[in-house]
Amino acid sequence: MAAASYRDLRSHSFVRELSHSSAQLRVPNPAGAAILGDMPKIDRACLDAVRQHLKQCFPDWAVDERWDGNREAQTFRITKPSEPEHLLEVRRNVLDTHRPEELSVLLKYQAVGESLAHAEGHRLLLSARGLEPI
Repeated sequence: MAAASYRDLRSHSFVRELSHSSAQLRVPNPAGAAILGDMPKIDRACLDAVRQHLKQCFPDWAVDERWDGNREAQTFRITKPSEPEHLLEVRRNVLDTHRPEELSVLLKYQAVGESLAHAEGHRLLLSARGLEPI
């Protein structure tokens, strides 16, 4: 994704991609991230709760994320060399209606890590209805 051109990013409807320190994500481009629009205000602590849960479930994997305005969801991509990419989309309504501690409990209750590892295509959506394949 780092090699994608600006046009490629626009064509995939990327609204915003967040970047974090390379120590957190273990990615080569800590300043990376194309900012193509404004992400709605979402409690950063909720995003942190999801990110922390994924890092606990996949400790040696890199986690990056972006806002998908078309789906109204924060997309978390979990990658590790020689492993299939895993993708978790968390709908905005889930992020808006749960406090960070509640979100942590929900992620554990839904067994997000184990479900991602076993889902066909390793792609899941967390919505108000629960976990669904995408």
